[in-house]
Amino acid sequence: MNLSTYLERSGLQQYAANPEFEQQVAAYAAELKLTLAQSGAAEVQWQYQVPELGEGGACSLFGQLAAQPFDLASALGGVNAQNTQMLQQVTALVAFYQARSASHWFGVYRKQQRAGADAVLMKLAYFGRCIPRRISTDAGICSDQ
Repeated sequence: MNLSTYLERSGLQQYAANPEFEQQVAAYAAELKLTLAQSGAAEVQWQYQVPELGEGGACSLFGQLAAQPFDLASALGGVNAQNTQMLQQVTALVAFYQARSASHWFGVYRKQQRAGADAVLMKLAYFGRCIPRRISTDAGICSDQ
């Protein structure tokens, strides 16, 4: 998707005719592209802590982490060159965003189909503190279920 289309769909048309804004976006995109091209050095986190689930597994218990960390390698089908490269790029993207934003939390998720079950959102890389929240894969981005 090009910048003009994105701005139009986002209701931000007023920026489309601003050459300074376009230059800033182009510079940011070029810097991100370079970062991703050099992502082979990014250290991948194959496991991470997750919130403890409450009774019935429907809700997370605030402030409590599960004893067993989530194993991303198992969920992705193992540690291999393809998964490592994908996670290095996602990790580099998250680090890029963290260095240039004032956000306290940011994560990249992938919709993952589970055998015989509904799809789930699987966290690939993030920064910040884990906060209990369930996100529906059908309701759209950042919609609570």
